Amino acid sequence: MVKSRLGKEKETAPQEDVAVGSKRARRGIRVEIRETAMDDFIQAPRGHDDVPYRPTWRDGPLYKQETAYQADLFYDKMGDTHSIRSNTCFEKCIHRPDLRALGLYEKFTEFDWEEVLEFRGNESGKVYLRSVTEWLSTLTKNDGNDPPRTATLTENVNGKPTTMSFASLIQIAKFDSKADSFYTYIKEDDYFSDPKKIVGENVMHSELFLSEKGVAMKRDNLKPLVRVLLSLLVSNVAPRLGDMMGIQKWELVVLYALMTGQIHLSFRQLVMLHIWQSRNKRQKKLIPHAHLISAFLRKQWVVPVSEKAFEKPHATWSIAEMCNGDRITHVKTKLWHKIKFGDGAKLKVLQWGKQPPR
Repeated sequence: MVKSRLGKEKETAPQEDVAVGSKRARRGIRVEIRETAMDDFIQAPRGHDDVPYRPTWRDGPLYKQETAYQADLFYDKMGDTHSIRSNTCFEKCIHRPDLRALGLYEKFTEFDWEEVLEFRGNESGKVYLRSVTEWLSTLTKNDGNDPPRTATLTENVNGKPTTMSFASLIQIAKFDSKADSFYTYIKEDDYFSDPKKIVGENVMHSELFLSEKGVAMKRDNLKPLVRVLLSLLVSNVAPRLGDMMGIQKWELVVLYALMTGQIHLSFRQLVMLHIWQSRNKRQKKLIPHAHLISAFLRKQWVVPVSEKAFEKPHATWSIAEMCNGDRITHVKTKLWHKIKFGDGAKLKVLQWGKQPPR
């Protein structure tokens, strides 16, 4: 028996009883050294069969990642339920008298986009976000034999294949009700990244921007009426969230098309472009056209009866709502809407149904 400094008795194992491969055996403060060949300490790396494999989404679109993991990567990007709800863009109801007063209603009717303004989805504002996110998480695109007219977005929802196409969208509402030859179909890369291939930069800039302010991509550099139109587009036509003081490249194309009527864009194509781009971009936590996607899935009978809807009452787009901020003021007189922007730009329009003073 060997007695330690603390007065506790320790039993020292005989030399031959010490396990092979143990380099040191501590007994209180006493250290016994064992002569063991180094090769005995080298062991094969341990496996990680107990840890699920998860690839890292470093760059590139989601559809180029490993197919088996795209759903997981999509949900990782979107975050928890609160994050998903916060990053969902819900279409607004449009107060048509204000749109008419501004002279913008006719610009939508020229494209037969009245249903874009009228569409509400579920009347009570219900959106089936679980089914919407499930559909987006594993979405695939097929261009067909005559893209983009034949392009489809497909994936299973609750075990049922569900395909969005130009044909299925028009079953929800009469979007793009003019003849197919009326509409101009654009390339995805041109729309999002290089709009000058659709319309010359100088042409767009002269129509949309204040000449004295230059063409920096800021909302305050746009003409006053164009700014008003932009506030509607970002919820119902080309949805996005975040910084509303800036302008995105693709918004210039839509603004130019509506303000001039020189390009007849297809709303159905824009819907599918924005859904596909939002789903595949790593930095973009956005679900666009939430009411429309939810209505589409309901129309396809893939939303389970047991799913509890997320209820969000419809917001309304109007001049007053648009000006509900610290940089825009709105005064409504007996006859006029008077709008003043933070940079001093002004817009004065006669209320719809009123007669101008003589």
